[in-house]
Amino acid sequence: MTGIGGETKPPGHVQMLNMIARATGHRNVQALRASMQAPAAPLAAEDRSLPLPLSANGRDPVLA
Repeated sequence: MTGIGGETKPPGHVQMLNMIARATGHRNVQALRASMQAPAAPLAAEDRSLPLPLSANGRDPVLA
């Protein structure tokens, strides 16, 4: 980067992060971080709701 008076200085940390993001194909570091969000964890077996019992014909759930 060229500063005032023509001196050269290294890029700042945000500029460096954006360069890394662009090298991986993203527009900026925010887009990179958004693409790395982990999906929600699946529910544990004890937290899942039980399926409703089926009616006599086996198609519709029995709603009490």
